[in-house]
Amino acid sequence: MNRPSGLSEPAPPFVHLDAAVLTQALDTAPASALKEFTESWNDLPADEHLPADVPYRFRRYGTFRLRAGALERLPHTAFFQETRLNPVNGGIDRMFAPLDDSVAEGPALRAIVTALHERLPGGAEGSTPAASTRSGSPPPPTRPATPPRRASTRTATTTSARS
Repeated sequence: MNRPSGLSEPAPPFVHLDAAVLTQALDTAPASALKEFTESWNDLPADEHLPADVPYRFRRYGTFRLRAGALERLPHTAFFQETRLNPVNGGIDRMFAPLDDSVAEGPALRAIVTALHERLPGGAEGSTPAASTRSGSPPPPTRPATPPRRASTRTATTTSARS
């Protein structure tokens, strides 16, 4: 669609940030918290909403409210995406296992959510969904956790929905 001159494009539903944002945020968390956080990816249940015989995506999910620097865990709810964002699995409530308490209440997640939330467009406070997601083959039971600054198929996804 051609836009008349002078009109700006609508803001995308995402923001690209440099990896240094998370590196700096994680530098504030104790090493033991980072180890616990990264090891939590070895205990993600398979995503049961995918039409695959062999699971290739593993998740946990939680929703939080960030107020005055405090991260408040909200009651566990289903994850929802509109079909325009996810034509394959959108339009339905998907229930994933909750984040482990040690992860949800830990300094690593708080540092990540705070760092990302400060850089998202919109208001200063709101609710923030957080998911631990890993795609790929299931890990062997003895597979060690990946250090937090090393590239891997393990990713933390944090998006913001202002309320």
